[in-house]
Amino acid sequence: MNLRRELLRRFLFGISIGIVIAIPLSELGFKIQGNTTSRPAKAIILDIPAGTSAKVAAGTNVLPQDMVFVLGDTLVVHNLDSVTHTLGPLVIPPNSSASMKLDHVGGFSFVCSFQPTKYQGLDVQAALTVTTRITGILIAGIPFGIILALYSLILRPLKKNTPSPGVF
Repeated sequence: MNLRRELLRRFLFGISIGIVIAIPLSELGFKIQGNTTSRPAKAIILDIPAGTSAKVAAGTNVLPQDMVFVLGDTLVVHNLDSVTHTLGPLVIPPNSSASMKLDHVGGFSFVCSFQPTKYQGLDVQAALTVTTRITGILIAGIPFGIILALYSLILRPLKKNTPSPGVF
């Protein structure tokens, strides 16, 4: 019975250490990836500047080619140019606005009049939540902790309690 308790203690200790190590490593991973989705959905305003049509005709990029959004964002496009522009289903006359709710996760490519390539890429991702972060920590920390516990058994094997002589 004492062996089971010691084994359980080592595994719980190993898992705890694994989780503590996984926390900064997981957060570092999110930082390195350029975490852009750990925010609530909001309205994103995209201004098409005056003179865009002339620059696009000359082959110059005026606006970012691909954009990343959070599920539920609303893309609001303001056309400050002198010609009508399109972005997928949106038709935006001069000095007006149009919007679309981004309610599906995925990578989208829309026909677009304000890009020299004639398309605009939109990447819609689910918001990075606390639950997602905790899940990542547990997925990394628990197996690492189990490995630490197994190594502890190799380095310091459990000793069986031998009964004292004369005690049954």
